[in-house]
Amino acid sequence: MKRALLILAATALALCVTFGVYAYLDARRAAARKADRIARLESFGIVSDGTEEFFPLPPVIPVDQASAELGGNLFRDRRLTAPKGRTCLSCHPLNTGGIDGKRHGGLLTRPVPNAAFTDIFLHDGSVTGLTALVERMVCDPRFGGATNIGYSAAWIGSDIKFAYKFKKRYPDGVTVTNMLDALTAYIKTRVTSNGPFDRYCAGHKDALSKEQVRGLEVFRAQKCTDCHDGPVLGAWKIADERKVPALRGLSTRKVYSAAGPRSDLSSVLPFMPGGDIESSADRVALLAFLGCL
Repeated sequence: MKRALLILAATALALCVTFGVYAYLDARRAAARKADRIARLESFGIVSDGTEEFFPLPPVIPVDQASAELGGNLFRDRRLTAPKGRTCLSCHPLNTGGIDGKRHGGLLTRPVPNAAFTDIFLHDGSVTGLTALVERMVCDPRFGGATNIGYSAAWIGSDIKFAYKFKKRYPDGVTVTNMLDALTAYIKTRVTSNGPFDRYCAGHKDALSKEQVRGLEVFRAQKCTDCHDGPVLGAWKIADERKVPALRGLSTRKVYSAAGPRSDLSSVLPFMPGGDIESSADRVALLAFLGCL
């Protein structure tokens, strides 16, 4: 009997130690995830304590303004994508939210605004880093088509006015590296900040209408936040082997790429997880919320 009690006590102690170790490891992992989240948000210019659900986008991302101005010129320059002679605006018209709603190389165009608030790109998240994405978009035959970007740099560098401006910012003038740096800086300036949802997240609860607030509640209830979280409500995680699309900036778009190009946001809902909402009032409220992003 005494031996059995000792065995039972030893077993209980072992279980306590085991559960204690598991609890300790879980706490360590949670702390590491929180620290990673804070650091990741800080890399996007967002100060966080790691617990916020939503964030107001910063009004600007710190960039070198001279670089951004040069990048804006390149964004509109056909010489960048020689021999195809497209401009970045050809696929990313800024008056439609940076998306043309067409397929290029079998892929639907993704919006330019707020691209700086993520670090994984393309539909499968296979490109890491904004500069790497810019190079891919410029050089890939399916997109920009500048298969010899060195030639593009030489052509642009032969423009005396352009070369002079580049020389003022970059001592070595127009090079491939400098062009990509300038384009990256420009894209970082394309931010859809200070909208109603930004003001709401900053504590101005009257920035959203009652309908939009109800739509936010539907958004949470349908567990949309499982995928659409982070600074731009998506775009920084993979779900079902595809990058989750960003929802911030929806109010500036004229076309939507979910389930094919669509001009009506309401037609996208049935294709979204959690979009099978029976109540018409809830659907209207959700659309009102999405329309303020």
